[in-house]
Amino acid sequence: MINGHMLCAARQGRAMFRVGRTAEPAALSLPGTGRMVQRHREMPGYVWLSGPPLSDDTIRIRLARMALSHVMTLPPKDI
Repeated sequence: MINGHMLCAARQGRAMFRVGRTAEPAALSLPGTGRMVQRHREMPGYVWLSGPPLSDDTIRIRLARMALSHVMTLPPKDI
């Protein structure tokens, strides 16, 4: 969480990154990524990373940087 906004999250066997709509195509071009779907609804700007690429530091760092770049543009939430 940064300023009250989700940046990323980890679950057993996968990780979610909030990369934003602009960076989503670049994020989805990376191995092991897929669109986040929740209750049969796509969540634009969020991607999952899973499978063997989940253990690749380079891919995780790249997605984390995309997420950080996006989340830092959002106004802080009152929490």
